[in-house]
Amino acid sequence: PFCGNRFEFRAVGSSQNCCFPVMVCNAIMSAGMAHMAGLIEGGMSHRDAVAQVFKENKHVIFTGNGYSAEWPVEAEKRGLPNLNTTP
Repeated sequence: PFCGNRFEFRAVGSSQNCCFPVMVCNAIMSAGMAHMAGLIEGGMSHRDAVAQVFKENKHVIFTGNGYSAEWPVEAEKRGLPNLNTTP
């Protein structure tokens, strides 16, 4: 479920299947690895490729408490959406 500021996967009931969310996570990881492979195959060193990908994405990394009042302020400062409710 979407828990305010992040997704959490929990155990599913015996009649449910968690393959779709796992497939989505794998597709996202695969896209990221393909991007990194493209940089490396283009001649960039492994270290520089990782550093570049981190630099491109560090604005979405938040290691604070996503449930505190600190997060909405930080998300706005970074230009990130903060959806408090979902349909």
